Amino acid sequence: MPKFSYKERTGLEIALRLLEHSIPEENPVIESLAVSIQESEKWIMKMSDEDPYDEHDLAFEEGCLLDDLIGIGFVVCQRGITSIVSNCDFLRKQWLKHRNTIHNGNPETDFLGIPISPKDLKQQLMATANPVMGSFSKIATIDAFANYYKHRDEWENNWEDVCGQGKRTVEVIQAAGAASGFPCSKCKEGYEKLTGENSLVRLDLLWEIVFDWSRTIREKCLEDLGRCGCFPKK
Repeated sequence: MPKFSYKERTGLEIALRLLEHSIPEENPVIESLAVSIQESEKWIMKMSDEDPYDEHDLAFEEGCLLDDLIGIGFVVCQRGITSIVSNCDFLRKQWLKHRNTIHNGNPETDFLGIPISPKDLKQQLMATANPVMGSFSKIATIDAFANYYKHRDEWENNWEDVCGQGKRTVEVIQAAGAASGFPCSKCKEGYEKLTGENSLVRLDLLWEIVFDWSRTIREKCLEDLGRCGCFPKK
C-alpha cells in the first residue's frame, strides 16, 4: 500500500477552490421561493378566470406579493454575486502575495487587468463575461434590482430626486423597465427583461445567469493566472 503523503496547497490553489465552490448550481432558497410563486400565480389565474372583467383587490394584492417574491429572488441572487466578488478579492490578495515573492513594487492592475483598488472590483467583475442588455450587463442589472428592492422605501416618490448610490441603481433598473409611481415593486419587469420569460415566473433562470457568470469568471481567472505563470494553464 502506497504511503499517504499530504500535499500542502498554495494560497492560490485554496483561493481558486473557494471561487469554484462560491455558489451551488441549484439554490435551495430559490427553489423554495419558486413554490410560493407557483401558488401565487395559481391564485391570480383562478381569480381572473372567475371574473375577468372585475378588478379584484385580492388579485392586485396577490400580484404585489408575486412581485415581492421576485424581489426576494433578486436579493438571493445578489448574495451569490457578493460571494463571487468576495472570493475573487481573496484570490487577488493571494496573487499579490505570490507576485511579491518574485517581483518588487506594487502593480496597478491584477492578473485580470482590473485596477487593484477594492472599490473597482465589483463593478469591473459585473461588467465581465456576461451578456449586456443595452448599456448594462445582466449581472449588474440583477444587482441593481436587489438594491432597489431592499432600499425602495427609502427613496423619494420621484426617482429623479434620488441621489448617491441610488441614482446609479435608478439608471440601471429604468433601463430594464422599472418605473416610479407604482405601489408594487415592479421587479417582475426586470425579471422579464433579464430572462425573456413573460408568462410563468421561473426564478431558476435568474440564478442560472449568476451561476453561469461565476463559471466564466473562474475560467477566466485560471486562464489569466496561467498566462502570467502563476498557475498551470487548463
